[in-house]
Amino acid sequence: MEKKNDSSQSLTRPHFLFVTFPAQGHINPSLELAKRLAGTITGVRVTFAAPKSTYNDRMFSRENVPETLIFATYSDGHDEDFKSSTSSDQSREDAAVQYLSATRRRGRETLTELIEDNRRQNRRFTCVVYTIFLTWVAELAREFHIPSALLWVEPLTVFSIFYHYFNGYADAISEIFWGWICISPQGPLDNQIRSISP
Repeated sequence: MEKKNDSSQSLTRPHFLFVTFPAQGHINPSLELAKRLAGTITGVRVTFAAPKSTYNDRMFSRENVPETLIFATYSDGHDEDFKSSTSSDQSREDAAVQYLSATRRRGRETLTELIEDNRRQNRRFTCVVYTIFLTWVAELAREFHIPSALLWVEPLTVFSIFYHYFNGYADAISEIFWGWICISPQGPLDNQIRSISP
């Protein structure tokens, strides 16, 4: 029996959207994976999105970058630059929470525009890859019915703590890390861990 060549069933060209948190320990590993993916797999397109406030021509140089890797930006609410002139630990924590909240709000808006623009140009994203602290990116991808994956850029020890927290050791971990706070818009470590749980 012959198969009919149905254009509606043709495979979509893979197009990955990498969204990175604006910190050196997040940008470099994400960018290296994006370059490798774009440069080694035939037919793959990759769009690498970083906040406008961290985007610079040196960091995102086209030198040694595959043609199938495109750079884009999203807003973190501080497009010109993020400057925190806080003196106390509490005011630094408040500034970080405000920054993450603004990143979520403005990032969501500008990434929605990026996803919709690519759809209109028939370059739909087939997968979204994001780094820790950007759990809202997975929520946004889900709204557009795009599969997403967390690129873990933290040490294995941190991953192990998160894993064990959800597998019977929450009380022990909470006791050990009493007083430690993971700064996030959601609140302390417990809430941040829950937000990235599978």
